[in-house]
Amino acid sequence: MELTQMKLVGKELARYLVYSCEHDDYVTRMDHFRLATSRYSLIESIYSLYQTGGAVSPQRTKSIQLTDYRIEELCAFIRTKEIQEVKDLHTSMIRDIATFDLEKIHQMEQYIEQLLADLQEGGITS
Repeated sequence: MELTQMKLVGKELARYLVYSCEHDDYVTRMDHFRLATSRYSLIESIYSLYQTGGAVSPQRTKSIQLTDYRIEELCAFIRTKEIQEVKDLHTSMIRDIATFDLEKIHQMEQYIEQLLADLQEGGITS
């Protein structure tokens, strides 16, 4: 397991978290993930978020290729590798989450703009 490979798994997890973990406590759980300061708290937050993910939103742009096995590999990496590699992975995942959050916001903006345009053209009636 190399850092580069785990960053790809982390990116896929980030996409999954942004597009399928939209629960009431999403922000709290994401804060716990971002602020994790130990291997244990990072793994705990990953499992917590991953297990609460629901059906993936149709808004996503790519299919999400994530399995329980890949999550296990990611957590094994976090448990066993040098702390600097774990920190690099964590930072990379935080950046990926922010990127996907922005992507999702842009998609929502486009959807709202289209609804407003349809409303103005009379395509939508109340």
